Amino acid sequence: MSLGGRCHRCHQQCFQPGRCADETTPGQGAFPRCSGRCRTSSRGSAGDRELKKVFDEHSFDVICLFTPSGLKSFFQNMPHFKQNGTAIGAFGSSTCKAVEDAGLQLHIRVPSPQTPSMIAGLEQFLSSSSKKK
Repeated sequence: MSLGGRCHRCHQQCFQPGRCADETTPGQGAFPRCSGRCRTSSRGSAGDRELKKVFDEHSFDVICLFTPSGLKSFFQNMPHFKQNGTAIGAFGSSTCKAVEDAGLQLHIRVPSPQTPSMIAGLEQFLSSSSKKK
């Protein structure tokens, strides 16, 4: 048990002995994690607030997703998202299925024999999009 420090998820101070647990992040060692504060806070984490601010202030041509949980998180942070011409890319069959199940139009489906990576998929999508203009 940790005696406190900053939560690596919500970055809140947490100096409550016995309420924090050390969590090992691959390649980064152990970091304290507050017990549920970052998951149950009605304000959301600092990262959630930053993501919402970015989406409120900008529009995007393409959004690439790599996991079904990434799509779930995206909708939790942006519940009123409308695709409105934004291209969606997805990596892996389960992520592609989750995108389609969510009612979004999928533009970039990777990997495939022609596009083994998201970068290759983006290159192919952008080159075919520029030819249509």
